[in-house]
Formats: sequence, C-alpha cells, structure tokens
Amino acid sequence: MLSFSALKAQVTLKGRVINPKNKEALSGANVFIDGTSKGVVTNHKGFYEFQVPKGKNKITCSFIGFHTISKVVDCTRAETTLNFELKEQNRELTEVEVKASSNKAIIREIVQSPMSVTVIDGATIRGRSSGLQEVLTRTSGIKIRQEGGLGSRTKISVHGLEGKRVGVFINGFPLNTPDGSFDINEIPIDVIERIEVYKGIVPAEYGGDGLGGAINIETREVDCDLVAFTHEISNFDTYRTFNAVRKKFDKPGIQLGLALLYSRSDNDYSMDLTKFDPDLPKIPYSDVTRNNDFYSSRMIVGTVVFDKLWFDEIEFEVAAYKNRKELQQIRFDSRSAHTYGTNLINIFHLVKEDFLVKGLNFKSSMVVPIINTHFVDTSRVIYSWDPNLPPSPQKGESSDEEYNLTDDKQREFLHRLNLQYTISEKHRINLNNQFGYSKYLPNDEFLGRLVDFELKDFPSISRTNIAGLAHEYFSEGRKLQNAFILKSYYINSKVYQSDVRLLNEENNGFLQEPPNSNIKNHYWGFSEGLSYEFLPGIRAKLSYSSNYRLPDARELFGDGITIRSASDLKPEKSKNFNVGLLLDKENLFNMKRIQFEANGFYTSMEDLIRLEWADFAKFQYMNLDESVNQGIDADLKVDFTDVWYGYFNATLQNLRNTKKYETEDKGQISPKYNKRVPQIPWFYFNYGFEYHRADWIGKGELSRIYFDASYVHDYSFAWKFDASKATEHLWKIPSYHTFNLGLQQSFLDNKLALNFEVNNITNQTVLNNFRLPLPGRTYRLKLIFNWFRDKSEQGAMGF
Repeated sequence: MLSFSALKAQVTLKGRVINPKNKEALSGANVFIDGTSKGVVTNHKGFYEFQVPKGKNKITCSFIGFHTISKVVDCTRAETTLNFELKEQNRELTEVEVKASSNKAIIREIVQSPMSVTVIDGATIRGRSSGLQEVLTRTSGIKIRQEGGLGSRTKISVHGLEGKRVGVFINGFPLNTPDGSFDINEIPIDVIERIEVYKGIVPAEYGGDGLGGAINIETREVDCDLVAFTHEISNFDTYRTFNAVRKKFDKPGIQLGLALLYSRSDNDYSMDLTKFDPDLPKIPYSDVTRNNDFYSSRMIVGTVVFDKLWFDEIEFEVAAYKNRKELQQIRFDSRSAHTYGTNLINIFHLVKEDFLVKGLNFKSSMVVPIINTHFVDTSRVIYSWDPNLPPSPQKGESSDEEYNLTDDKQREFLHRLNLQYTISEKHRINLNNQFGYSKYLPNDEFLGRLVDFELKDFPSISRTNIAGLAHEYFSEGRKLQNAFILKSYYINSKVYQSDVRLLNEENNGFLQEPPNSNIKNHYWGFSEGLSYEFLPGIRAKLSYSSNYRLPDARELFGDGITIRSASDLKPEKSKNFNVGLLLDKENLFNMKRIQFEANGFYTSMEDLIRLEWADFAKFQYMNLDESVNQGIDADLKVDFTDVWYGYFNATLQNLRNTKKYETEDKGQISPKYNKRVPQIPWFYFNYGFEYHRADWIGKGELSRIYFDASYVHDYSFAWKFDASKATEHLWKIPSYHTFNLGLQQSFLDNKLALNFEVNNITNQTVLNNFRLPLPGRTYRLKLIFNWFRDKSEQGAMGF
C-alpha cells in the first residue's frame, strides 16, 4: 500500500535547458531532484522529462563548464514545466570539458535508442597500445578471431554471426576495402571519438544489410590546425606509425589534410605445433619459428574539405594503399609464397543540413576503389619443419600443388545517399539507398595454361542495390522511442568459377570456359524496435527484424589465393528477435555511476554463408541451409569513484545447424543436424580494472594503470561428429584465459603520452581461427604526440 500511494503521488516535470548567450540547447545536461540520484539527462534538443513527487521540490540543473542552478518548484498539477538557462563558467578548461560532455551526451542518446547497442568512448582508449581489434573483442556480444599476428586474416563475430554479416562503417560510411586487404586494426585508435557496436538491427542511416549488426567508428572532428604522430614498437620486429597534419584556412573555408600510415612485422613468433596436431613428435615440432609471415602496409591519405560553400561540407579524399603479406603454412615450412597489392580509393562526400527544405539533412558518398592483387607461389620444393628431412618436390606452397602467379584486378563503384527529414520533435523519417557495382578480372599465367583459356576473358560482375525507409518516433523527453525500417534488396550477378578445372566428358578434355552462375532477384525485409524508460535510469528494449544479406564481391569472387569463387552462392535470410534491459544510475550503492545492460537474442537463418573447406586445398564460401542461434549477453560497467573503474561482460550463445534431412525426400538424417556450427565461440567473458587520475605527477597531466582479462571456452574447429577423447584433437579449439597490463602517462600539458603494455602476461598458447596459433607474450611501447591550435581539443590522452 505504501509503494502504491507513493506511485500515485508522482507528477510529470518537464522543460528545456539552454545557453542564454546564444539560445542553443544544452544536450546532456543533468536535471535531478536535489539531494537524490533521481533525475534525467537532456536530449539532443535540450529537453527533459521525468516523474517527481507531488508538492514542492528543489530541482538542480548542472552541466560541465556551466554554473549549476537550483530552483524550488511547486508541482501541484499533473504536469509542470520548468526551464533552465545556464551561464558559462570562465575557466580555461571549460571548452574542453564541454566538448567531452557533449560526446558523452551523444553516447547516452545512442544507448537509449531501440537498438541493442554498446558504445565505447574514444577518450577511454586514446593513447593505448591496443589495436582496434583488441578493443572490440573485449566488448559483450562480439568476438574477433585471428589467424596470426599483424596483417593476418580476421573474422568479426557479433552474437555468433560473423564476417560480412557485420557491416563496418567509418563516420556512417562503409569501410570500402572490397578485397579485404585493409584491416580495421590499421585504423589508429587515437583518432576515434567513439565506437558504436549494433547487435541486431542497425540505424537506417547506415544502410547496408548486415544480419549480425554493424560497427560504426566515429573519428574525432578537429576544426583547427593540428600536428600529430604516433610511434609504436613491439615484439617480432613490429613497428607502427601514424602521422597527420591539417591546416585550416578560415576565410575561404578550406581544410587541407595529409596522413601517413605505416605498419610492418616479421611475425616470427614461436609455435608449438603439437598443440595444433597432438600426433606430431615433440622434437622439433614443439618449438618452431614462423619464418614466412612478414607483413607490411603503407597508406597515404590526402584530404580537401570545403565548408563555406552552399553545401555544409564538400570533401575530396584520395587514399593510396600498398601491402605485402607472406603466407606461412602450418603443415610444412613455407619459405616463399606471398601476396602483394595496391589500392587507390577515391572518395567524394557531400553534406548539407536543411537541404532544399528546412529539417531535411542530405548526405551523399561516392567511392571508386581501384584494386590490384598479386599472388606469387612458384616454389619447386617444400620444406619440412624437421631440418633433418630433405625438401620434397612440389609445385608451389599453397596446398593446391600448382604454380600460382596471379595478376587480379577489381574495379568498384559504390554510392550511398541518405536523406533524413525531421517532421517534428516526435517524428523523423530516413531514406537510405546504397548501390554497388563490382567487376573482377582474374588472371593467372600458370592456371591459364592449365585450363587452356584466358581467365581475364571471363570477368565476374555483381550489381547490388539496398534501399531502406525508416520512421522514428520520440515521446516527450524520449521516454518512449520507436523505429520501423522497411528495406529493399536487389542483386544481379554473373560469377565465373575460373579457379576450378572441370573435365568435358564429350572429348575427355577440359572445358573451354569456366562454369558460371547468374543470380538476379529482389527481396524485401523490415525491422521494428521499441525502447521504453519505465523508471528513471531503467529502460527496456524490444526489437524484431526479417532481413536479407546479399553475398558481397569477396564471397562471390574469392581472393585468388586460398578462397575459391562461389558461383552459386545464395543470399542469406534471417529473422532476429532481441529483448534488452538497460540501467544507468549515478550515486547508486555509493558508487559514482553504474551501467548495466543485458540482452537476450534469438535468430533463425536460412542459407547462412560460411567459409568452409572446399577440399583439402582451398576454402570456399558456402550456404548452410538452416540454422538457429540463441543466447544472452550482459555488460556491467562501474565507476566506483572518480579514479577507480571496473567492467565485466559475458556472452553465452548457441548457434546450431537445424536442417534435419540430408536429401529432399527426407530419407537420410544429416550428420550435422543439431550440431554446433564450428568456428563460433559459444561462451566467453571479459573483465578489467583501471585507476586513472589527473595532476598526479604534474598539473594538467593524466595517468592511467589498467588491467584487462579475456576468457574463451573451448569450441569446435570442425563439425563434431565424434565426441570421443581419441578424436578430440580433430575438432577442438582449447579454451584460453589471457591477461594484459598497461601503464600510461601524459607529459607537456597532455600533448605527449607514453604507453607501455604487456599482452598475454602468462604466455599462454592461444589457438584461434581455424585452430591457428597466435603470438605469445608481447611487449609494446607507444609514443603519441597531439598538438592542436584550438586548446579546447583534448590531447594525447583522455578519460
């Protein structure tokens, strides 16, 4: 009865918070009942709304960089309005704190949306030695699997769905590296403002068709001159550097930018191959060195931005990229096989607010990548890991026992158009269209002789178009949010399987042209998401989607090296259901802030695209007819005090093949029926602690000590047809528990920062994607320098 009476005595308090100097809304301001933790944060328009006890209440409004105001208001009506005008404080660090608070307000707004989303604040990782992959793989619901050290092939998995099902975006635009040569780990984490990880449905403005979700990396918007460089060294002769300069000419509104990136590593770490194959003898296979795994990449990026023309922003960007990667084998000691390639990516962006009519925002992006890749494998012998054994004669080291000398070309045209129209404070619509054209021209001197036709005469072509129309609804104070998205998918492709020799039964010779397959179809999909704050700081989420994912160029064409083309690959179809609970409270249980989120998910899929062994020699993307994934993830973040922070997250998921019968007549039950899909970790968790404080060794300097740990339970490397211990090594990737420790310190008023990090402290053997060994204990040292003409910009470190 007491709780029911208290509930009846609640009334609604709402209003707006602005800066009286320029009448601009203050997004992210805190409005709360004085002396309590009950309150809300203003939305992007400065509005707030929450329930308060009936009668007189002392309401406080605060915002970093502004004077705090308290007002007493008599809430006698069912709805009371109370507005605030906050005056700026005249402090040197005001602008810095305001910018940081603005980003945190945006993060709050994203997290409260109907999508299942985790957001990583770039300030919390700035200056660290960790790569982007390591940051992401410590996030709930997401796991990144690698096949080796720097430059190795990786797989991103979100809620068990991996690879191309996860769209990767930079500032809302697709990361356009169709050949897969550019790794997200090459994006310097020091330029990141925040990382948004969408698990399930994604915002309409990102377009795309990723069934597993999306990762959007927002970079820091620096509207001033800057000079920045980062240098990092670590084990195995690994070196990485990022250098950038930017000059702004205020009067004509022109910004010029230049960035240089370079990475290299010998990747010559030791491997215990008896962990990979227990049947191998301990000597010499328990300690061999990778000697054909060198990797290097170079990139130069030039940018010109105009921001005082009719368009708010016109950006031209040209990125030239070159890499070389040696190919280490595990079964034998490869010594010469390698790939190299060049990319020239031309980018053109247009941005305009109030385009033609007030409230209509326009974004257009056109990308033209020119990609050339080469695979060189002309070795006449292969060497054993045992130095006492003589080399064996064999054509090439790539496992297909043939020479390879490819000169493959890929030409792309990608265009994305996004129109967002704000009808009112409560309604917004979004139209997104993404068109893609890809042409693949393979060429291999040796394979051409073998099959007796010119591969380049049979180019594979793919055209796709994905359109999405969304309606978003927001109640007052965004207590209730709803997002409905309707999507259209179109594909028209012709793919030649030029890397396969097929006999012509009529004349006992080979076919005079490669087999091919045409796919031309249209599909519809939709998503619906709901978010409701039923108590202050506690929000429930519900979402459902029925969507398709079109196979991309990489999956259709292969890579000309270890992945064969897949001419008959079909689009994936999925039905995805998510339910979530979000808690974000300050001053709860004597903690500065507690954030907790739990999500349950259920996904059924048809024609799931998987990278499988095509034969003993190569991989190929194939469709898995029917599968179901269900699970839960939870994420807890606690600011114990101003200086102590800790986190824990865990994911439990169960992706299984649900196609019962091998044949359509249902005469034979599939041996894969109800088996876990291999290569997908089913249980893992991460945790860590951090101590950070300012002014520890000097005024204006920042210090951080952090500890991170990751655990992955054992999972299947291949289909588990036999559970006996004797055959365990054929399917099992063993569990591992790794620990990292780091120290970080800024100097020169936070313009310079030094970071030292130890990864895999216990030097545990970690077998990862396809049961391939990863590096052991590594030491990293990183130096970062950031100088900004505008002193309000944060420096080399952040909290």
